[in-house]
Amino acid sequence: MKSQRITEEELDYILDNSFNPPVITDEFTEAMFFKEWHRTRDALVEKLETLGVFDAYGQGDFYVGDSADLSRGIGVSITSDKMLNDLLIPAVLRILDSLAEDYEVLIEVESDGLHYVAVARDQIRACCPDEFASALGMNWRV
Repeated sequence: MKSQRITEEELDYILDNSFNPPVITDEFTEAMFFKEWHRTRDALVEKLETLGVFDAYGQGDFYVGDSADLSRGIGVSITSDKMLNDLLIPAVLRILDSLAEDYEVLIEVESDGLHYVAVARDQIRACCPDEFASALGMNWRV
């Protein structure tokens, strides 16, 4: 899948807005949504553990946030270079492709500044240097 380079303004929009927020009704409550979100998060953690060590305290290779708001977005922080390879995005896409609802995984890496890659089922958007994109196997859309 081709990746699109985005500006810092476009990144700010992603960071400031909910992704595919649920419509809360009597039939689909907040509690039901939060169960859906946590199941998705847990599946993502399980998949990423095939690539590295999950650790909330920075001693491993990655961390996946565990607090949900009304957004189908999940944040992943990469904490070691071990995860910066061309297996990461396909692993995330396998989880996203298996879901009934559209989710977005926002990958954050701190390396000479903060870099972000927003991975959704139908698009990959990144605000990062070329070498970072290359390490993740991304091809820029022309």
